[in-house]
Amino acid sequence: MITEHKQDVVDFIRSVFLSEMCELVSYKEAPYIKFLILIQGIEFLGACQDSKPFDSEERGLSKKRFRQGMLLLGKKYQGFLDDESEISFYRDFRCPMIHQFKHNQSKITLATRDGVNDQELHLKKNEKGQMYIVLEDFYADIEQAAFNLIRKIEAGEYTLEKLSEPYLTVQKIAEMQIISS
Repeated sequence: MITEHKQDVVDFIRSVFLSEMCELVSYKEAPYIKFLILIQGIEFLGACQDSKPFDSEERGLSKKRFRQGMLLLGKKYQGFLDDESEISFYRDFRCPMIHQFKHNQSKITLATRDGVNDQELHLKKNEKGQMYIVLEDFYADIEQAAFNLIRKIEAGEYTLEKLSEPYLTVQKIAEMQIISS
């Protein structure tokens, strides 16, 4: 008998998205990889809000989902939602990170709070006009958005079937039948 551990979306948000991401952000090394994972997480939050299957390949859906996820982050991000904005999180941060493994460095400066705990730099511009995205502040906003999404799901605001289906399944490899070719 194969033992499986299946998680629905809310379980996944709590145990993987929040718990593991918190551990990752707390880890002192690899800040760039953390930003990459956080930016992917925003699109996941958006995907939890639409009726399309999580693995839908519909054209333009990633952009819609990313925007929906960004809306959960609150008003301070609204000026960065559209492609027409001077700095667009989708155009200048999400797309280059996902497709090129970098961000638009002429518009965005990625930073950590290391040594500047009392300064408010997140989403502020430097003298070159580049906007700071501060890892710990960005994560705190994503974490709050995830908790808000959980509350909405549990309150019945989203009654999408996909939210109650298994989202993540982990099996014990020792119990799996291996078929060699």
